[in-house]
Amino acid sequence: MSIISAAARGCNFTFDELFPIRVDTYPDVIQFHLWDALGPRERARWHECMRAFGGYENQHPNYYSNEPRWIRGQPRLFRERLRVEQPSPEALRMLMELRGNHGVYLTYGERALDPIFPLDDVEEASFVIRRHLMIRNHRSQLTSDRGTMYINPASSRRNIGLYHDKGSKPTREPCVHIDYRMKGHATLVANRLGWLDDWLYVDDHAFFAPRLIQVDLDYGRLGRLLQNRKRGESRRSGRVMDRSRGLWDFQEHGLVEDAVTGGYLSIQRYLDQRRRHIDVYSCLIQLDNYYLLPKRRNPNTHYTDQVPSAPFRHFQAHGMGTTTHFRPSKTTFPRTPTTSTPVLASRTSKSTPIPCHRLPTR
Repeated sequence: MSIISAAARGCNFTFDELFPIRVDTYPDVIQFHLWDALGPRERARWHECMRAFGGYENQHPNYYSNEPRWIRGQPRLFRERLRVEQPSPEALRMLMELRGNHGVYLTYGERALDPIFPLDDVEEASFVIRRHLMIRNHRSQLTSDRGTMYINPASSRRNIGLYHDKGSKPTREPCVHIDYRMKGHATLVANRLGWLDDWLYVDDHAFFAPRLIQVDLDYGRLGRLLQNRKRGESRRSGRVMDRSRGLWDFQEHGLVEDAVTGGYLSIQRYLDQRRRHIDVYSCLIQLDNYYLLPKRRNPNTHYTDQVPSAPFRHFQAHGMGTTTHFRPSKTTFPRTPTTSTPVLASRTSKSTPIPCHRLPTR
């Protein structure tokens, strides 16, 4: 790893510029319900496909159930609940062939991203990513449990998990594993992953670009805000000790304790601790996240320009000899053209979108 000065970019700090060997992406977990349970021959075909191309079905009682279940807003009972982990595209296509795209009701999903690093650098890379990673509109507290960092609590509808003490699941190579977790069908639809074909054709580069936000603090401005709050002043000019005061305050309130990895610093933890006391968001400086992103699938289109997934109940349901029409839920998006999320071009890579939010420009 090399430390590159950011002075040329107009910033008064330095950060670690990481260069992974490559970046792998894959669907980590997909949990869904079926209106019609798989028969013995269909299950045998599906398992044979997963043995040949990758993926396995988790038969834990918490995830698998063949008891009929009613889900609010759906026309009839679901006969089976399944959970498949690391499914290959061939396994998903086989499931679509057996039950169709509209016969699978997704309720949970994890999209994984594994930047592969040399074994000697993977731990350092993990701590650098943990330090700079941030999520927008964060209202919870960052937690760390047995070496895994969680941006939100386990009960949240969206979450990001990060660890480095295990190898990549498809290749077993040393990596920093990052997974974006979505709970509930409405959350999957909002992230344009509400259907099985969305998982087959998603552009992972454009999916993770606005979600893996990398930021750093302007410690000089932070120290000046702390000193103004302490003395009741409104000073705008910097002084010699402002940067040191900001750095000391960050080390005091941004420390995350973990029994396995030990303590490490996190800007997200610091924001959670200090946002009620000072305007800490005005001290954020956005970093490029292009080194964490895989190659683009189609450089002419962008993930946010695509039409959102339609909710499950938006389609006709055929069953019991009748045809029932369901209107879209208020919490989901209809399949109609919508405005795309505003993005800014990266300063170092024109093809890398950077999310546009309330971070100040430098």
